Amino acid sequence: MRLNKANEVKNMDMPAGRPNVIYILSDEHRGQAMGHAGDVNVQTPWMDRLAAQGAGFDRAYANCPICTPGRASIFSGRHAHAAPMTTHYDVYKPAAPSTATVLQDHGYYTAYFGKWHCGVVEDQIPPTMRGSEEEYWGIFRQRTPEHLRGGFQEWAAYELVNVHFEGIVYRNNDVNPTRVDGYIADGVTDLAIDYMNSYDRSEPLFMVLSLDPPHFPMTVPDRFR
Repeated sequence: MRLNKANEVKNMDMPAGRPNVIYILSDEHRGQAMGHAGDVNVQTPWMDRLAAQGAGFDRAYANCPICTPGRASIFSGRHAHAAPMTTHYDVYKPAAPSTATVLQDHGYYTAYFGKWHCGVVEDQIPPTMRGSEEEYWGIFRQRTPEHLRGGFQEWAAYELVNVHFEGIVYRNNDVNPTRVDGYIADGVTDLAIDYMNSYDRSEPLFMVLSLDPPHFPMTVPDRFR
């Protein structure tokens, strides 16, 4: 996360008894690989700050630590054998409950930014753009259909890409993707921060920020080398 952008987050009014919730999900990230968890090999000042000012769960574990099924367990609260997705290229079943649908029942507005990888299908509407960029955009045709988005209302996400630079997101009902310049973790974080700063709905917000890193290919900006 770029420090200058992170410092721009404004205070958001919170209705009494219903705080705004920001859920940050990193991919292939072991639980102990954080400074506050005692790992001397990494520097994670922002996660350390979140832990110091909030609550930590040092005995939590993933009951199905593999990609799509693991995400299904996280977002549905179900064990892997009963989750909405059970294979790597499955889709989030439209009738299945999720954190988004449950919190909507309790008055929340829900938003999702970043990597979804819970809805890889081959029959969705492809981008319409053609020409010199056709080869570039052709690899990003996996647009998650609205009914396979786990009930999230605001959407700026992508499927299985694992490209850490010059990636894309699909915004809400857009058929064509929007390019994200530079390091995609910075780009989607900036989108999420801008959304929080402009959020003016009366409902409390539940927002997921889902980041590719440290998933392979484990490429990083030069400033982290």
